[in-house]
Amino acid sequence: MISHYFKLAKKTIIKNKHYTAINVFGLVCGMLSALVIAKYVGGSLHFDSFHVTRDRIYSITQEESLNSNPPKESKATYWGAGDLIKQYPEVLDITRYSGQVEYLVQTDGEKGSRLSFLENKVYATDSSFLRIFTFPFIHGDAAPALSRINSVVLTKSTSKKYFGDANPVGRVLTLRVPWGEERNYEIAGVVEDVPFKSRFMFDFLISQTSIARNEFWTVPDCSTFVLLRGEEKSDELAKKLVTTLDLVEQLKATNRKATMSLESIANIQLTNTEYLLVAVGVFIVMISWINYINQVIAQSYLRIKQIAILRVMGSTKANLKAQFIVESSLTCMVSLILIIAIYLGIEPSLQSLTNNHMLSAISDPTTINFIFIAILLPALR
Repeated sequence: MISHYFKLAKKTIIKNKHYTAINVFGLVCGMLSALVIAKYVGGSLHFDSFHVTRDRIYSITQEESLNSNPPKESKATYWGAGDLIKQYPEVLDITRYSGQVEYLVQTDGEKGSRLSFLENKVYATDSSFLRIFTFPFIHGDAAPALSRINSVVLTKSTSKKYFGDANPVGRVLTLRVPWGEERNYEIAGVVEDVPFKSRFMFDFLISQTSIARNEFWTVPDCSTFVLLRGEEKSDELAKKLVTTLDLVEQLKATNRKATMSLESIANIQLTNTEYLLVAVGVFIVMISWINYINQVIAQSYLRIKQIAILRVMGSTKANLKAQFIVESSLTCMVSLILIIAIYLGIEPSLQSLTNNHMLSAISDPTTINFIFIAILLPALR
């Protein structure tokens, strides 16, 4: 019986090939556009999802006002904020992460040659950074890395750029700033390349130099991250920190009022543009289905004679319903196959255009794929 429905459906689709082409074209254009938007927005929701302790890592956001002026929010914090929050028992560890100027990086190459490149993805941090965040080591060990003065950790691609496939641990890099000062750094390890969906886009991690205590509250120039011990409430911890900040003499002496809050790195916030894209995607899906339903209704009026003949020949309402369901299913299946094929064909270009922001169609399966397929199910009812 089912094979009979498929034969009739195939015959009807071929007979009404122009209407079928319009239906398929409308579904493919609309759903493909919605899929591209969903994969882009989904990419934003998967930032930093690879860290093992992601649910217990919080970034500190700072708001500061001067002389009772409106406060200004910033992701950068004072160096002293890390020392303040580390004193609370619910905090397991803290780390600071700060961007550096462009460096001229030099090292000895093969046969006595001198390699040098300008690098702008150099960040200073401390050894706890590699304990809090998950960046797998290829060479070296996370525990001692960056714990020594003038040590550096490279990414895999950066190591290959300077040393090929050799293990560079123990080798020396010379980093020179634009005003001429230079310093030698010993390579302490090599980590896997940073995933594209990460807030940390570094090529070099250098050990943080010590800061004089009188400079702890001078300029907010580092990002501070906190690893909590368990399920402690971050709001209560933030209140404790704000209370302690009110007692900082350097802030009080300059009429600065600073407040800080903790934000989980697992709590990804979409931008207004991304929310707008979501609304556009939903609108496109609705228009696609309205267009499809209108086309189906229009075709049904042209098939009244066929339906009447089938009823005279003994077909029941259930038989007719099953017939239409099979026809819609075939149309949707053809549309789905075309959408997947087209998306896989244009995915490399989309990834290049968005700097690998898109979720992968196959290698990174998410609930977006299941939601997308579920959207096509109404045609089966």
